[in-house]
Order: sequence, then structure tokens, then C-alpha cells
Amino acid sequence: MKYIGVDLGGTKLSIAVVNQSGKILKQKVMPSQVNRGWVSVKKLIISTINEFKKSHPDIKAVGIASAGPLDAVNGVLLDPTNFKWGRVAIVKELKNALKMPVYLENDAAAAALAETWTGCAKGKENVLMLTLGTGLGVGVICNSKLLRGGRQLHPEASHIAINPFDKTFKCGCGNYGCAESYLSGKNFEARARKKLKNNKITIYEIVRQVKTGNKKFKKLFDEYAQNFAIALNNYIVLFYPEIVVLSGGFSHVHAHFLPKAKKNLKYLLKRRLKTVNLMPQIKISKLQDSIGTIGGAYLAREKN
Repeated sequence: MKYIGVDLGGTKLSIAVVNQSGKILKQKVMPSQVNRGWVSVKKLIISTINEFKKSHPDIKAVGIASAGPLDAVNGVLLDPTNFKWGRVAIVKELKNALKMPVYLENDAAAAALAETWTGCAKGKENVLMLTLGTGLGVGVICNSKLLRGGRQLHPEASHIAINPFDKTFKCGCGNYGCAESYLSGKNFEARARKKLKNNKITIYEIVRQVKTGNKKFKKLFDEYAQNFAIALNNYIVLFYPEIVVLSGGFSHVHAHFLPKAKKNLKYLLKRRLKTVNLMPQIKISKLQDSIGTIGGAYLAREKN
């Protein structure tokens, strides 16, 4: 049997046909264009899946990995931070249109499942997944089970405040100081533009400047490394992961922040490390751009 994995993010929409072993057989990646609204995005998802069904008639089910907040159990989007669609019964609507089973999961949770299926967390029982993209996604597997919060909702750990008194930049959720407002690739770029008073500068230009030895630009990554370590310390003392896996566009520039972040993290954990080695492995996902679709397909596979 084959499965459809859908990765629905604030920037990118990726849809793939995946086999029983987690191998992608066919994939289409396009801008998600969430600003056009849910109805427009729904039409794009339906038309792409129907196109895939023509060449792969044995597709059994669809799994959607979406940015949150969301209610995975009831298949409802709860006004995702970077979509601004309000409440959407996404599973019901797609199931009715496609005439096949459809399931929903938070994108970072789906990414964690993908990593334990075919990625670098395979065989691990305690996994922390951080997706560094338009937003910050946090997925957790504890004792081999996907972690849920109360009411079976996905824990929105990206909105734990690490500096609520910093009023310089508001998070997409409406609050100040959330981990996401510092650590997503989109917000890193936005903060850099504000600090440098340059509304056009991109991450790529910042990286280029750092490589030339420009200390002003290096400070941007140093600040990121500090905030990354603070957030990671919070997650470690809550979830105790054996491994932390990073994915998403901003993870590609890990060389500029991860070494310093690890040093900062050791400092924050120094007393705890004397009794229990809580320092997890930190790895960059090899699944990367396919992680959401593989995770969505895994969800569909496990539910059928």
C-alpha cells in the first residue's frame, strides 16, 4: 500500500506519495500561499492528491502534518499562528472531498515520528524535534510515545516565554518573548532587519557577512545561540530527550549558532550534569525538506 503525506506550512506546501518503507515515490512542492485563505489552499491539496491517485491507485490514506495550534484527535486547525484562518475542520473537509481516510498531526510531532521511522532518531525512545522554519515547531516523543498535553492537544512549547519583558518584537501569537519569536528563521531575519535598520537584508547576506569576519553580523548569531540554549534548557528539564533533531530552513546555517549554543547549554545544565548526563545528542535531520511528508505518511500508515 501507499500513502499520501501532506506538509502544510506557512511558506511551503509539500505533497508526496510514500510507500510502506518511508520512501518517497512522487512529490510536489509549491508555495502554500496561506494568505489566499483556506479555500484556495484546500483546492490545491485536493487537485494535487487527485492527480497522484491517477498514477498510484493503491493509495490508502492521507496524513497531514500542519503548523499549529491544532486538535489532532478531532482533526481541526485552531487558528494556526502563521495562517490566520480561524477554526478549520480540515480532516472532515478533505475526507469528504477525497473519499478516503484523512488524519491530522502537528508538523513538528509528525517530523519526530518521521525521524524515529527512517531518520537519525531511529531506535530512540526520547526525542525532541525542533523545526526551524517560518515558525518554531516542537515535537516530543517520551518513552516511545508521542507526547500530548491536556485535552489531547499538542503542547505548544514554542510559545513558552523566554523573555516576556522584551517588547521589541511581537510573536505571531500576539505575545512577546516567545521562543518562536526568537528562534524561527523568519523571526531571526525580521529581528536582524530591525537591529540593522535594513528592511531588505536576508539570512543569506547575513551568513555571507559572517564568513567575511564581520563582527556586527556575527553578534546576531551569538544572540540566537544564547536564546536557543535558553529554550533548549527549558525543553530538556521538561522532557529529558536523548536526542534533539533540528530541521527546517534555518537548520541549514547551524554551523553559525550551534557550537556556541552547546557551550551555553552546558553552562545552564552544569549542576544537573554532575548527577545525570542530561546533555542530549544534537543532530541535523537528513530528511529535511521531506520530513513533513514522510511524517504525514507515517501517520496515515499507522492509523490504517
